[in-house]
Amino acid sequence: MQKPRLKKGTSELSRSHIYRQLVDAGVKYVDLGWRKFTIHLTDDLKDPAGREADGLTDFSDYKIVLNSNLPDLRARETLLHEIMHCLFDTFDLDERNEASVTVKNESLTAMTTRGFLLIKNLNPRLWSLLY
Repeated sequence: MQKPRLKKGTSELSRSHIYRQLVDAGVKYVDLGWRKFTIHLTDDLKDPAGREADGLTDFSDYKIVLNSNLPDLRARETLLHEIMHCLFDTFDLDERNEASVTVKNESLTAMTTRGFLLIKNLNPRLWSLLY
């Protein structure tokens, strides 16, 4: 993962910023067991419609792309949001099946819980930084 580019007028990310912690800890990917999604930072992130975006998950190249200019709390939420996209894809709850997906609360809760445990167990450094 490249070093995060910093906001104009900011000399350096604080040591507590999640991007700085990821770089310092050498966390370069999210391991889902069946695939590792590499983490990329960019200062000019656009969604497929050309709008500014905080984060995107690219399932063809297996990467999570994050806007490097986010404040810490928003960056943490965005990283977790993109990890959830990866988890839901793992459980076949993705955009390809979106129109036909009907999941009861208990099933979704069980999948999410297992997904968090999967991320925690396969990515202990990342987990400790997020939480």
